[in-house]
Amino acid sequence: MAAPVSTIRLASLTRCHTFNPRNLKYDQYTMWLKKLLDLRGDLSQVLIQPQFCVWLSGAMMKELAAEEDQEGVVDIDDDDGDEDGDNPAANTSNVSDVLTLHEPNALMRLVDLAVLFLLAEQPISPSPTIPDRIYSTPRIKKVMVPVPLELKRAPSRKLAGQLLAKVLKTKIRAAKIQAVEQAQYLFTSSIYGPHQSQVTLVAAVGPYFSITTVSVDSVSPPTGRRQLQVEEGWSDIMDVTSVSGGNELEATRRTLLDLAKKYPFPSPVSSVSSQ
Repeated sequence: MAAPVSTIRLASLTRCHTFNPRNLKYDQYTMWLKKLLDLRGDLSQVLIQPQFCVWLSGAMMKELAAEEDQEGVVDIDDDDGDEDGDNPAANTSNVSDVLTLHEPNALMRLVDLAVLFLLAEQPISPSPTIPDRIYSTPRIKKVMVPVPLELKRAPSRKLAGQLLAKVLKTKIRAAKIQAVEQAQYLFTSSIYGPHQSQVTLVAAVGPYFSITTVSVDSVSPPTGRRQLQVEEGWSDIMDVTSVSGGNELEATRRTLLDLAKKYPFPSPVSSVSSQ
């Protein structure tokens, strides 16, 4: 299927020297957000989140906990904390994307854009003695990350032909490596790993991308960390505005539809007024 006109316009905007004079990566977020929202459609249990945290170090968790203590925050959920640093719920604002690189002293891992799938349980009927806001909406039990997307800065707009293809290939490979590392964190996470058997990885460079699906069965544990093959099974490099690119991404929507059929999102219950 061809890309929507809005996606084509956003791709044109990212290539525009006037409004993106330094070819910044973050000015390309809007284009990919729009594309992922198109794939989401009307699926209420699917969300798109930029800068999604898949891992926090123990040191970062302690620092955030200390900040909350200073603010007088009382944690009412006993099961939210995790001493091994595997808690995605902590605040990740003002964190450079440099920390998403595989560095020994990294404080956290952030996915540029993540498609989230929410698994919820039916809400408990409200009681006159308990606030409706606690029980009137479904409680999120699990969060899956079926599509993590790693985005790199687009090649210089002065490049063309074979030189553009060479630079693009190098940048796409860097995005693939980082996307594979994110899959490692997802599969080994105590939060996401137990109920996630495969992920669709998108390695993007500006409006260009390559895509693959990897399963937990394709992971072998050598020395301390699971390893995934970076080059196996990836699609050709495509433009998000092309027909072939649109068709490739549409297959991802079918995956989301299958999840939605398997895990329907429960409806909120009616509010009960206190007597």
